Amino acid sequence: MFDSGEDINDIGAWEVDTSYTATSTSASSAGAVISLGAGADRRHYVYLRNGYVGVLNNSNAALDGAVSAATYDLSEQVGLRLFRRPDGTGYIEATGPDGTKTRRDVANIPTGRVYAASRANATCKIHHLTIVPAACAVADVDQRVTALETLAGLAATVPLGFTVLPNYPAARDTATNGFGFTCTGLDRFPTDTTFAGCWLVGDDGRMIEGDGTPLAGAAHILSPDKRTILRSFAFGEVSSVQGVACVDDDTFWVALSTLKEIRHYNIGGTLLATLEWDTLGYTGDPNGLAWDSANSGLWVTTAASATARLLLASDGTLLDTVTLATTTPDQLHYDSANGLLYATTGSNGTPGTVHVHRVSTDTAVGSYASLRHAEAIEGIYLDRETATLTLTNDGQYHNIARPALNCLPEYRVSLFT
Repeated sequence: MFDSGEDINDIGAWEVDTSYTATSTSASSAGAVISLGAGADRRHYVYLRNGYVGVLNNSNAALDGAVSAATYDLSEQVGLRLFRRPDGTGYIEATGPDGTKTRRDVANIPTGRVYAASRANATCKIHHLTIVPAACAVADVDQRVTALETLAGLAATVPLGFTVLPNYPAARDTATNGFGFTCTGLDRFPTDTTFAGCWLVGDDGRMIEGDGTPLAGAAHILSPDKRTILRSFAFGEVSSVQGVACVDDDTFWVALSTLKEIRHYNIGGTLLATLEWDTLGYTGDPNGLAWDSANSGLWVTTAASATARLLLASDGTLLDTVTLATTTPDQLHYDSANGLLYATTGSNGTPGTVHVHRVSTDTAVGSYASLRHAEAIEGIYLDRETATLTLTNDGQYHNIARPALNCLPEYRVSLFT
């Protein structure tokens, strides 16, 4: 059992997020629990191994719930999240072993000490427990939370937590084991693909800035929980991988900046095509990359220009250009449904920013500024369904950053339309 150590009381909207692996007891009634409150008022918010998501009282009687989520076995990692609004309403969100999320609305959520545990006398492993004010999760958030966040000039956007990236498949430097590989670009494989819900992350290959380790560009497919490398693709010792972009046909693109190439691979690792940046007539190095499904094209930026270009993927024909609100864009994400292009930027050691641009009018629509604990901001992915912004942060490589970890922080954000 994990104990928060203090009561979670009148702080407005807040949420508890945990991930869990059962290690004993195969009973279907066993599973992940977030417990809250005291005595007869205690409530247990559960995601059981048989797929049940709901609420139990302190006598283990069901108050609300149904078998609605994916089942899971021993050793499979799942997630459980409880969100509470100031009026006591909210929802339970269960994340299955394949990353599928199931949400159930609940009411009368108490306050008090928080526990993460396992039901039915099972032993388990709690991978993390994050308890945060949800300052950007809902419009009716208690104003005192916002005031607290801005008191010292801090942004209201605060991280929900972060996941440390896995170690290199073959450890190149045992001194950095446990800090994750040096991440760059980020994207997620879409529905109806072999790796649906899994993450694609670029890997620069170097270990710590200035330590003399060579470039060893690669990309890794990570499990939906971001903790396991499922497949790796190596691109050579002289390549620096920057942007990555997933396509809905089991293929992906990578920007190899030092080689001035944008390459197209299938998930088996076969090279399908190469766009040569110099041959296309552009200066600088291709860096940021995002797939535009509506136009079968790639948005591409260099790291030293506000210009973002949309190239036809089949031959590199220029389809469109826009001018971003930053002259130092790093990584990109494109929302085809809304025509919004997202670009990360920020100096190492300071909170990063995400600029949002409407491509149809070539205008800036806003930003997520001063993202705390994104002090070595790299890749970006926005899940509009859950309003979750996921970043890659190579803080271990740039050791002036805090946290000094190669990790993926997550933020709950207000959405631009």
